[in-house]
Amino acid sequence: VPPGEKRVFKTIVITPSGRRSLPTSTVMFNQAPIPAASYTRDSLGLRYTLMKGTFTSPDQPEYAQPVDSGVAKTLETAIFRKTYPNAGVIFNGYISIPADGVYNFSLNNYTDTQLWIDGNKIDDNQGALSLLKGFHKITVKYFYNAPPPNARRRPMTALRLYMIAPGTMDKKLITPDMLYN
Repeated sequence: VPPGEKRVFKTIVITPSGRRSLPTSTVMFNQAPIPAASYTRDSLGLRYTLMKGTFTSPDQPEYAQPVDSGVAKTLETAIFRKTYPNAGVIFNGYISIPADGVYNFSLNNYTDTQLWIDGNKIDDNQGALSLLKGFHKITVKYFYNAPPPNARRRPMTALRLYMIAPGTMDKKLITPDMLYN
């Protein structure tokens, strides 16, 4: 794969008896490592902007009028949902990357959440980025809508952000001590 380009590889396994597997695909991206940002403060938490309204896409809240802003120590949105049952929130700040390498990021839900690391949107099928040690810009866009009265719907799941560090296969929750503003 030429530098800076992506290729989709599709595979099918064929056994000696002729049975075929389901097709699988992966995206290969020959990406140069992304350098760390020149962040010098040491303030935990992410800045947030809260917008009231009913949304259908994580992109929509950024065009709405903000009703609140501040610094959140975690990505927990329960306090926002109590005051504004239909709203969107955008978290901005930095994530601390402890060592150079390829990091895999994922969310617990991609329908109501978007994740951006250093301006790169992290999709559900291509969450790997080559990052250099240091602080990297992070943006999380999230919306939630209260269910209609008497609706038979599962309760809202909490916003969760995961990372797989280089050299491991352990998917770990990103902790508040990794997030800065």
